[in-house]
Amino acid sequence: MRRIALGALSATALMLPTAPALAGEPFMPLGEVRVGTVCQASSVIRGEAVTTFDAEVLDVITGPQPELSRILIRVSGPAVDVTGVGPGFSGTPIRCPRLDGTFAIAGAISEGIGDYGGKVVFATPIEPILAEPIDPPLVRPRSATPPAVAIAGAKPLTGPLTLSGASTRVASTLRAAAKKAGKQLITTPAVPRQAPGLAGTATPIIPGSAVFAGYSTGQVALGALGTAVYTDGAKVWAFGHPFEGAGRRSLYLQTARVSGIIFNPLGTAELSTYKLGEPVADAGTISGDGISAITGSTGSAPPNYPMRVLAQDLQTGRTQTLTARIADESALGQPSGVSGFGVVAGASAGTLAQTVLKGGTPGRTSGEMCVRLKLRQVRRELRFCNRYVLGAGAPALGIAGAVLADVSSASGLLDSYEFGALEPTDLQIALRLRRGTTQSFVESVEVPSTLRRGRTATMRLRLRRASSGRVTTKSIRFRVPTSAPRGDRLLTVSGPGADSAGGEEELIEGLGALFGLSEDGSGSGSGPATPNQFASAFESLERYDGLRLSFPSEADLESEDGEGGGGEGTRLYRDPQLRLSGTARVPVTVR
Repeated sequence: MRRIALGALSATALMLPTAPALAGEPFMPLGEVRVGTVCQASSVIRGEAVTTFDAEVLDVITGPQPELSRILIRVSGPAVDVTGVGPGFSGTPIRCPRLDGTFAIAGAISEGIGDYGGKVVFATPIEPILAEPIDPPLVRPRSATPPAVAIAGAKPLTGPLTLSGASTRVASTLRAAAKKAGKQLITTPAVPRQAPGLAGTATPIIPGSAVFAGYSTGQVALGALGTAVYTDGAKVWAFGHPFEGAGRRSLYLQTARVSGIIFNPLGTAELSTYKLGEPVADAGTISGDGISAITGSTGSAPPNYPMRVLAQDLQTGRTQTLTARIADESALGQPSGVSGFGVVAGASAGTLAQTVLKGGTPGRTSGEMCVRLKLRQVRRELRFCNRYVLGAGAPALGIAGAVLADVSSASGLLDSYEFGALEPTDLQIALRLRRGTTQSFVESVEVPSTLRRGRTATMRLRLRRASSGRVTTKSIRFRVPTSAPRGDRLLTVSGPGADSAGGEEELIEGLGALFGLSEDGSGSGSGPATPNQFASAFESLERYDGLRLSFPSEADLESEDGEGGGGEGTRLYRDPQLRLSGTARVPVTVR
């Protein structure tokens, strides 16, 4: 047997323990693998049935640590002759013949090496795979990602993150955000599912089965597709490399269905053959994300909480609902940079914001979103509501972009909490949308010529309705602020304009945090330090979009700030039905 030197290998990992004694099918130590042997690989090519193809051993590479050793193989056979292999094939077990003619698992396909056509790839030997513990040590607080293992020229065949259940336009925006964070996201249409989890009974997981490491289950699912390497009773080892290398995990272990192999022979980071598929049924829990495999057990689901997003068309009464359950890794300190809350809830809310208005979502749209979150550590239900008014010139994603941004802010606040676990028990999002802009502009204001600080007075507003141009008046009782400057002033009433929803690039940049893109100040300990402080910060995500009152002077208006004598001004009035926009002034004397 020929062995080659590992000048191209590098590692910062500690040596793994030897593989434990197992009661599963036989496995073959690396020392018994022979160059030139034609082995048998098992993986799902379409549907859920396992298919076999040949894997010839081209070389055996022995590393300084077990997790650095690799088997170089060439795949062939009708199942892969056209496409080769790529992401999604990771974990495909390689069974090699022993001297007595029986077969034993020698390793699992794990990494591509840039071979055109995807026929020559690396396989991780079975020993370091089985050395990965089912339940890695639990570390609190938030732990760093374990040391990475890098082999020059090799790229783990990690299945791209797969999101099912999102609308095309929302999915496109999330793909761009994932790319910004250095991750690949593919999207698939939703399959019929029953709330709260995936429909159907999980088929038994065997070596070669398609499996899904899921952040969620239900009508909107997020996770990564791969292959089971080895099973021993309820224990499962899969992928043959890290998913995110985050150590202890608490994700869904799901059986999966493969729609087909998407062929691209180049073998580059974004242009390689990959499996397109999605989860079918919940099977258990992914509890480990190690250097050489992910691990888990069939049976009970991971800790999770329900999510329900309800959208209503206020003009027709039509409603739509999306439900899911999100895996809760809060007790582990959110070990991964990917936010199950943010991606799943954001994709659900953004999708319904686009689809509930049957016939298309026009650029001029108005609505409201309320987010309700229950935490085990906080007695009261946490809630914030924001109103949206989009006029002409809104970006292509429209109101869905504004909704996505607010859900991302809420999830970012939860995911970045650094002082213990905040355990969600329920997440509810309600959207109420209508076509057109529910907006009026303030044209003039009338008040008594003399106002006294701390006293109550009445103002009369002249309003012109957007779209129709209809003029109305409204009387408001208000209290003159005790901080109002004395003397001759210009009483100013001002309200915010229509939402721009931000530019596409700005939105994508902000959503990158959902996929682990680091933000300034993360990990600084500058956020909420207690559950009650978190509750206050969460509720402060609610924006005030009503009228404000200020008292600048003529000189103030000529200065750079334009407002002066009161800055933004004090809150005056928020109409429950309309956004009041524009600015009006009237001279007064404040005493």
